[in-house]
Amino acid sequence: MVKRMFFLGALIAALFVSLSATAQVRSARENVQNPGSPAVLKSPWSTNITNTPPSYCHLPGATCLFYGGDLDPNSPNANGLANENDLIVSDARTYTPFVVQAGRIWTVTGALGNHLSTVTVIDPAQAKWEIRTGVSSGNGGVLLSSGTGSADYLATGRSAFGLTEYTVRVPISPPVVLTSGTYWVTVVPQCTNPNDSQCGSARYFLSDVTSSSAPNAKGLEPGNDSFFDSPYFGFTFYPTWGPSGVCGGVGCNGFSAGVMGTKQ
Repeated sequence: MVKRMFFLGALIAALFVSLSATAQVRSARENVQNPGSPAVLKSPWSTNITNTPPSYCHLPGATCLFYGGDLDPNSPNANGLANENDLIVSDARTYTPFVVQAGRIWTVTGALGNHLSTVTVIDPAQAKWEIRTGVSSGNGGVLLSSGTGSADYLATGRSAFGLTEYTVRVPISPPVVLTSGTYWVTVVPQCTNPNDSQCGSARYFLSDVTSSSAPNAKGLEPGNDSFFDSPYFGFTFYPTWGPSGVCGGVGCNGFSAGVMGTKQ
C-alpha cells in the first residue's frame, strides 16, 4: 500500500479509527467524502496585520515578530497538516512563509507552531526547527539555519475535530539574522520515546488559517505559499493549497505559526 499524507478536515467522524490503524493510513478527507468549499484565494495575501498576538508568541527578551493567526475551528475550511516526528510518522514538515519588510533587520531567537494533537505530551520535550529562503514547488531553496531545542508544549484553549490544540515553542540558538525578504519556518514536535505509552498514538497536525484576517495575526504571511516536505509520505516541497495541493482544496492556504526576536 502506498503511504499517504494525513490531513484534517471538517466532520471527520472516522478520524480516531484512522489514527489507530497502521502507519500506512489514508487521509481523513479521503475516508469521509466531504470536500467542503475549496479555500483557494484569488491572490496572495498582502495586508500587513498589526493585531496583538497571543501571549505564547513571546520569549524572555523577545517580542512576537510574526504570527499567522489563530485557527478558526468553526470555519468550513478549517484543517491541519501533518507536521511531526513520532513513532507513527517518522518525518513530515510543513513550512510557513513570512516576510521581513524592506529596511528591516530581524534577529530571530524563537519560533512556534500551533498543532492539533492526539496526545498531551511531546517526548522528549524537544522540537526541530528550520528557517529557509527561496522555497518553491519541488525546491527546498536554501537552508539558512536549523537545530533542535528544548520546547514548550502549551494548550491554546482551542480544539477541533476532537483534538486539542497545543503551541510547540522552541528557542533558536544561535540567533538567526534576517534582512528584508520572504522566509519559511517550520517547528516540528516529536514523540519518539518507546517507553511513553502516549507516543504509540501520537500525531501532530499544524493548524491552518484560511484568511489574512485570522484572529491575533501579526505581520505578513503570504497566502498560497506554504509547502509540505516528507520523505516518509513521498512529497518534496509540495504546495499545500488549492484543489491539487496536499490538503485537497480544503484550507491550508496559510498556517498558525510564528517567530520571535528583536528587530531594527
